[in-house]
Amino acid sequence: MHASPSTVIFRIILVMLVLVAIDFYAFRSIKTGYSDIQSERAKLVVNWVYWGINILFLLLTTYGLFVFNRFTGPRGGLFVLIMTMFVLLYIPKLVLITFLLIEDVGRLFRAGGVGVGKMVSDSFADTPYFEGRRKFLSQFALVLASIPFVSILYGVTKGKYNYKVHRVSLKFKDLPDAFDGLTITQISDIHSGSFDDEAAVRHGINLINEQKSDLLFFTGDLVNNLASEMEPWTPLFKKLNAPMGMFSIFGNHDYGDYVSWESEGAKQENIFHLKEIHKELGFKLLLNENVNIEKGGQKISLIGIENWGSGGFAKYGDLE
Repeated sequence: MHASPSTVIFRIILVMLVLVAIDFYAFRSIKTGYSDIQSERAKLVVNWVYWGINILFLLLTTYGLFVFNRFTGPRGGLFVLIMTMFVLLYIPKLVLITFLLIEDVGRLFRAGGVGVGKMVSDSFADTPYFEGRRKFLSQFALVLASIPFVSILYGVTKGKYNYKVHRVSLKFKDLPDAFDGLTITQISDIHSGSFDDEAAVRHGINLINEQKSDLLFFTGDLVNNLASEMEPWTPLFKKLNAPMGMFSIFGNHDYGDYVSWESEGAKQENIFHLKEIHKELGFKLLLNENVNIEKGGQKISLIGIENWGSGGFAKYGDLE
């Protein structure tokens, strides 16, 4: 059963009201933090920039919620932009308002029998003690809030394509001698529906191949929701290679559990399509099965299972 248009509109309004409340509460700290600035023009610029960015985000979010397609889920450049702006804007604000809330609660208790209305009145807030304390706390909170802001900004612009190779040596007492020195490259969580830079993706593919590993393992989440997300990137990923084989498994996102489907048949068709893409890329997809890998007359078994977890993750296959 799906929500009625009136219910959807109510939910959108509720979300907007919550976000606006956060914006206003955080703005109090920002105004207090720059109160020492003498230039009224500089203050005005800060105000316009703050509210301009936030109003733009609210308009984009409102539009995004109205055009959201429950059958395809969140995808595309607009969704990526909205989520990027949300994380960039509101995580620092939550850090900021946490300190303000602590201070306001403390002021309430210090006020004793004074009512909430008096606590937030100008005459009460402008006393030297509270004004100085509030300014210090606001400036301190702004510094702390800038840390996640800078970190997130780096992550969404440069960090998501800042690939790293981590080399780990594994030892097994019962490993056949023929497999001593075997090299494996593991990649995971590609989430191709979030790609937006072909050159960066190509660099990642080249970096994988440069390892010249014997085996290549992909351990789940090729897409965000839909098999079609991988189609534009298939030519690039078909360049992956490993002399002893490439093997893969499904991740929780690969089953399409995070979107609404018109029918169970449509969902199964999406899963079948994704299986075909794994095959096209050269991966042997292991779905609760094992294969033997042979070398020098000896062999080891490689086991691949479907998604199996707790805490809201679906379980696939009969493993019990």
